[in-house]
Amino acid sequence: AYVRPLWFKHAVIAIPFIAIILDVSAWYLTKVYASFAWVVMIGGVFMALAFATQWVVSMYQIWFYRLPPEVARREGGDVG
Repeated sequence: AYVRPLWFKHAVIAIPFIAIILDVSAWYLTKVYASFAWVVMIGGVFMALAFATQWVVSMYQIWFYRLPPEVARREGGDVG
């Protein structure tokens, strides 16, 4: 997807991985400390937000978005 600014694109890609690590590790830590149940819920919220953002961006670009002309004309595709 053509997404700018790049920091936003990188965050949307990285957050699901971080959320999964938090979520799964908190499953085991909750057995020791019950307060880690909050981490399970927070990890799920971040995963849901990242999924929703990815879905909305994809649907928007499929149906409505037009590439800027200078990007569409250049060779080599969308390079960083």
